[in-house]
Amino acid sequence: MGKEGGQIALMTAGCFLLHEGRGCIDQFTQVLNAVGAVPYSRIVVTESVALVALSLVIYSFEVEGVSRIADLDPVADRARISTLFSDILMVRLMIMLACATALGLASPFLDGTTVRLLACWLLFPLAYVFQAAWFYQGLERNVAHAVAIIISRLGCLVTVKLL
Repeated sequence: MGKEGGQIALMTAGCFLLHEGRGCIDQFTQVLNAVGAVPYSRIVVTESVALVALSLVIYSFEVEGVSRIADLDPVADRARISTLFSDILMVRLMIMLACATALGLASPFLDGTTVRLLACWLLFPLAYVFQAAWFYQGLERNVAHAVAIIISRLGCLVTVKLL
């Protein structure tokens, strides 16, 4: 790519970021205006806690799992693949259990709305515990996984539009 192509790519990326950033800001301000400052702050804080839990749950497993499974043959190494999958799933579940336990221990010090919001937000990292994208990437069989993601997201979109 020449100098002109690089400038065009940079301009295109900049326009995309400006457009998407404006959309995010619009959404944030709409929610802020709809629910008010105090409830919105609870939403943001509890979402941040959920993102920390998410980073703990998926930390390095997405890369490590793929690197360990990539060179294995799905038929000949079935037992090793099964053991690796089970080990990563169990570690993720234990980390999620630790996050839920931390919520349980902190709940007497939090108001009921914050506890309910945290419990709901923790469903997000819990979903990633059971979503084994690394497994399909490592085996290089992504079609079923991609179709499942598309169907679930379209289902969520339809549900949100119907509400």
